[in-house]
Amino acid sequence: MRKITLLILIVLIQGHIYAQTMAQLVKNKATSTCNCFEDIDYIDSEVDFELKMDSCSLLNKKDSLKIKKLGGINRYKYEFYDYLQTNCDVYINKLNDLSLSYTNENNTPFSIEESLSSNNQKIIGEYSLAFGNHQPEGSGHLFVLKDNMYLITYFGGAQAGRWKIVNDKYLHFIPLRPKQPYAIYGRYNPSIKDSSKIVFKGREFRTTFIYFGNTEKHRVNLTPILNKDANCLNYPIKTSVKNIHNEISLAYYNRWSDSKENFKIELFSFQNPNKYNDFLVYEYLKNYQLKPFRVIIDGDNLIFEKNRITTRQPLKEYSSNEGYDFLLKKISIDNSIQKYYNLGFKEFKEILIMDKKHYTYNSINNTYISTSPDCKTIDGKDCYKASDYDNVKVVNKYDVLQNITLSIKLINFIDKPLIYSICD
Repeated sequence: MRKITLLILIVLIQGHIYAQTMAQLVKNKATSTCNCFEDIDYIDSEVDFELKMDSCSLLNKKDSLKIKKLGGINRYKYEFYDYLQTNCDVYINKLNDLSLSYTNENNTPFSIEESLSSNNQKIIGEYSLAFGNHQPEGSGHLFVLKDNMYLITYFGGAQAGRWKIVNDKYLHFIPLRPKQPYAIYGRYNPSIKDSSKIVFKGREFRTTFIYFGNTEKHRVNLTPILNKDANCLNYPIKTSVKNIHNEISLAYYNRWSDSKENFKIELFSFQNPNKYNDFLVYEYLKNYQLKPFRVIIDGDNLIFEKNRITTRQPLKEYSSNEGYDFLLKKISIDNSIQKYYNLGFKEFKEILIMDKKHYTYNSINNTYISTSPDCKTIDGKDCYKASDYDNVKVVNKYDVLQNITLSIKLINFIDKPLIYSICD
């Protein structure tokens, strides 16, 4: 019995010694890492932070073997980072400064002077974003272009923006973003009188909520535009509501499973001083949510992460219709103050509608009517026999609602959606 008790005591003592040894090892290494961070003047990006962290916290062979005996690398990492976060102010401060620099860059106008560098010409080229993917045809491509523009193409979409070089070593990409995630265009439609018609243009309205009326009161009850599991939708999505409203507000929120009361949320409110009752609502959520990203320049390579490195290739020569300028124009931010649509919501160019040889304004119906007595569609069909989308006889002008306010409001969510659509 005494032998068993003695053995247990020895094990407990050894465990205590090991624990002390691990704690001391963690303290020593975290302290030296903290001192190393004190000597770092500049950290540019997440990958830069990670690489400098690896350099400062590098373990020698002796310490690595000791950690393996004392409980393993996972236990060491947990205690090491816990110690840093608790005892190393410079570590926390540099993390916060890095996060703030991303935020500031996202909200600061681009300065071309900042990007002047001897590396400018050396980085212009095409970079695969496959990063070892065995199916690179499904991966994206980054095009670093002249004039400090960049373009990313991927399956189903594209992104454009500006780039700049910092300290001759770091490459910053700042995406083009709309000022708001939504835009509303409107007109007065005499045929629907004291009600409002709304057409939603976009694919992300499952996470968009709407409110009609004044938002100055303390709490706003937001209505989902679509039910969560909406399907069988016909595009564009259309609906009507009672009355003409002085204000229409929109908000983005994607956590349906959370509680739906007492939330504070960003609310974009559009004033309607002209008493419009026929609206087009656009969403630009994907572009609005784009964030700047940064990489490290290493010769012909760009380092996105430690194990995500891509090599520069020469830019390909495209025909004018497929060139980079054409693609950039296609995905540029839409700042139109007016839009022209027919009854099927096919868009028309203003220059055509304003040409009196082709269209004349009808003040009674607040619309533009084709001047051609034998109006034909592009493919030669009679306008009156064509579908709404192909009919060029009637075109309406929509003006953008320019008075927009952003507020943080206390809101509730209403369960019943504005539009319910689901297949049986």
